[in-house]
Amino acid sequence: MEKYALKEEKEKEQKVIDKKATDALNRKEQAKGYSYAGSISTVNEKMIQNHKAGLVLYADKNDENNSHYARLVSMLAFKMSEYVNIIIYHNDPEKEDPLLRREIDSKKLPMFKLYKNDQIGNTKRRNSYELELPGGKLDISREDDHIEIAEFLIEEIEGEIEHDIVEVSQKMYFS
Repeated sequence: MEKYALKEEKEKEQKVIDKKATDALNRKEQAKGYSYAGSISTVNEKMIQNHKAGLVLYADKNDENNSHYARLVSMLAFKMSEYVNIIIYHNDPEKEDPLLRREIDSKKLPMFKLYKNDQIGNTKRRNSYELELPGGKLDISREDDHIEIAEFLIEEIEGEIEHDIVEVSQKMYFS
């Protein structure tokens, strides 16, 4: 009996295993309101081809602050997952992904990118932009700062969501 069911040189089969591992993570994380993307094509499928607003955290797989970013994403998902798709994409710096260059400048990781709602495809991609984390005294590696950072990002994201409601008043209900 061989130690591994698949030979290392069989890349196609390895992609199947990676997809199954990502799917297992997604089932676990769906309860939290966000999912993981194992490839840029998954980001394209779940984010770019969807009318819902989206937020993607692009981060290096080996970043020492990934647990802090995951906690921050959990806070964002708790507040916004009903109207914003939220995905974490972990880039493997050892594997060059040409599709990643289409989405972001991978030298700037980690970064949050906001994709506007009511758009799909290249229009959604063109109108997306990087969300800057608040500077100053706030630091992602300090758990005490996570709430303030999340509130800052939520305010910026909610300000960008397109909707038809202009103003709600009592006259609308009692006239």
